[in-house]
Amino acid sequence: MTFYDSTTYTGCESLVGITIPISITSIGNYAFRGCTNLPSITIPTSVTSLGYGAFQFCTSLASVIIPDNVTSIGQETFYCCYILNSVTIPDSVTSIGGNAFYNCRSLASVIIPASVTDIGGYSFRECSNLTSVRFERTGIILGTQAFIDDPNTTSLQTAYTTGGIGTYTRPNTSSTTWTKILN
Repeated sequence: MTFYDSTTYTGCESLVGITIPISITSIGNYAFRGCTNLPSITIPTSVTSLGYGAFQFCTSLASVIIPDNVTSIGQETFYCCYILNSVTIPDSVTSIGGNAFYNCRSLASVIIPASVTDIGGYSFRECSNLTSVRFERTGIILGTQAFIDDPNTTSLQTAYTTGGIGTYTRPNTSSTTWTKILN
């Protein structure tokens, strides 16, 4: 069973909490788009995919734990979730869609598990507070400006391409230079 597209909760500004039944296997496109007062969500372990824009513009969403059965994070899933400061991406995820975390301004760190093989373009673009990224696999295909990068600097994509597995940081949120600090 799926929460389909924009039929149920899209734009439901009064939604402040929800229990998703264990019978749900997929959170469909735009399922919770624009639920601006939803502070957190528990995604049941029965869910295997998060659709396009599923939590787009959930501007009060501060943290999310993606369950171990999810294999893909769709495009724009958490687009413009401005105060999202904590996300756990499980080892089951193999792909992160384009713009998935675009403009999640409060996100400071993220771990990309070894299961991830590709990250779409602009996935973490405009995550202005992102200062630490851990890659647990080499050779991940990174889309255009997948991270908060200026192509004229020592971008995270450039550092990762040459350094591989490890933790990369930048000294502060105004710096555009990323360096590898740990394997």
